[in-house]
Amino acid sequence: MTSKPAFHDSSLLHDLGQEISRAASIEALVAGLHRGLCRIGVVKETRVVALESPGVWKEWIAGTDTAGVRIHRSLPAPKSNGLTEYFDESNQEAGFLWVSGRDGLLADVTKIIAPHVHTATLWHTGIRRTRHLNAQERELAQASLRARDEERRLIARELHDDLGQSLVSMRLSMKWVEGLLSKDAGMEEARNELASTCEMIGGILAKIRDVSHT
Repeated sequence: MTSKPAFHDSSLLHDLGQEISRAASIEALVAGLHRGLCRIGVVKETRVVALESPGVWKEWIAGTDTAGVRIHRSLPAPKSNGLTEYFDESNQEAGFLWVSGRDGLLADVTKIIAPHVHTATLWHTGIRRTRHLNAQERELAQASLRARDEERRLIARELHDDLGQSLVSMRLSMKWVEGLLSKDAGMEEARNELASTCEMIGGILAKIRDVSHT
């Protein structure tokens, strides 16, 4: 029968759990985990490896002489001179917790704390991905608005340049015809109709100018 780990100070394990749950980032989590483990035993280095995305692993390191984050394109092998606790024994690619030293108490603590570390890394990774997706959605929305504005400007420019010029030409022609008809009193009705049409074209041109400047 296997005996339960005999912790000399259970508050240390509690504090370690608090460090993990309250960490603002995985970097802070690993640093806090390392500090907590140092209070339990002699630990020079703590490493957490987790699957960041398909085919990409991140390794967070905290220690006396080293600290940082590394990217791997394959699952890195844990160092031989330490304790390794895989997050999922049936799927080692999920990652692991590695602690320097082989102290028996540290081994017990590592085994207990590893699932909590895994849960925390998954949570932080999920939050980071969500923020990234939200940022991408905002960028796409802004790009869509810019594209719509540009499309409106192009349409307005085409209206102003092509249709506007045609209407101006038509209006001038009708003005010329109106001038000719004004010399013949019998064509007064036609002249009035042409004048009304010219006025209508003027209104259309004004609307085109308004659209082209919005």
